Amino acid sequence: EDITRGLRRALQDETLRAELIEKGRVRARSFSWERSAAAVHAGYLKVLGHPVPAMAASETR
Repeated sequence: EDITRGLRRALQDETLRAELIEKGRVRARSFSWERSAAAVHAGYLKVLGHPVPAMAASETR
């Protein structure tokens, strides 16, 4: 019910819809193949007990 109510609100409220679209676009820009690869690499290093370089750790956020 909550999802249905939220979808109806987004469909009926043009201002809310525009705000959600913009926030989605901003969020999508934070994803990249490079960032994903850095996160996987840092994860492997951590599991293997190797130090994770500070730059690699910050790229995963």
